[in-house]
Amino acid sequence: MEKKDIQVNVSEQSFCVRGSREDIDFLGCWSLAHPVNEEKAKAKYKNGLLYAIMPLKKPLKGKKIPVE
Repeated sequence: MEKKDIQVNVSEQSFCVRGSREDIDFLGCWSLAHPVNEEKAKAKYKNGLLYAIMPLKKPLKGKKIPVE
C-alpha cells in the first residue's frame, strides 16, 4: 500500500481511516474520548505503518484524591 491510497479524516470527536489496494478496500472510524484540535492533527505513513497525531483541544485538568 502506498501513501496516496490512504485517506484520514479527523473531527473534534472522531477520526476515520480509508484505504484501498488491489485486493481490498477498508474503512475504520473511531470515537475519541476527548476533543482534539483537528487543525493541528497530522498523519504520517512510514514503513507500512500509519501514525496519527491529534493534540487535545484543551489540556485535561484533574485533581488527585486520596483512596480511603
